[in-house]
Amino acid sequence: MALLQAFVEGRRGLRLGSLFGTPAVFAGRRVAIRVDGDALDVRLTPAGRDLAKSLLRERVVAGPSGWLRLRAPRDAQPLTGYLTVFERAVRDVAAA
Repeated sequence: MALLQAFVEGRRGLRLGSLFGTPAVFAGRRVAIRVDGDALDVRLTPAGRDLAKSLLRERVVAGPSGWLRLRAPRDAQPLTGYLTVFERAVRDVAAA
């Protein structure tokens, strides 16, 4: 996914890899963001989940335990909210 590749470029400590055959962003050795079908799963603390829900209201759906699932952005949709949530996920994973 081009969005994840653009997010990882130029950020130290992050790399784009694969988890079960789908793209994922790793912060060190831990997965912070992963693609699951047509959605993105983001690993966030409860405060990070609250932030994501406030920024991406209609794009948030239930996710697996410890993760928040986001519908993938549409082509014309601003990415600012997604990038803010991605930054928070990376911080949360690095601090865990």
